[in-house]
Amino acid sequence: DSENNTKVDLDLSKNLIGPEGVNSLQGLSCRSLVSLNLAENPIGDDGFTYLCDQLMHPNCTLRSLSLPEMSSFSQKAATALAEALHVNTSLRYIWIWRKTELTAK
Repeated sequence: DSENNTKVDLDLSKNLIGPEGVNSLQGLSCRSLVSLNLAENPIGDDGFTYLCDQLMHPNCTLRSLSLPEMSSFSQKAATALAEALHVNTSLRYIWIWRKTELTAK
């Protein structure tokens, strides 16, 4: 059997993806996903935990990850990210987006 070596950049930003949506991403081959953008999605702590579990998979070759604003995540989620980053050696870039509001003066 020959392996599929196609590399994928997946931009799911601004798609109202919640925890269940992030959990469904676990079905993707982590070996083919190179970049994942989840910015501006309400993934919450559960979604974040699902994502961190996937990042700790031995075959995960994800190099770039864009995340929603971290102020909505708990200490548990931050700890899960720290543990995932300790295990995952391929992830090189993490972007954490912050919403800003423009006000007229």
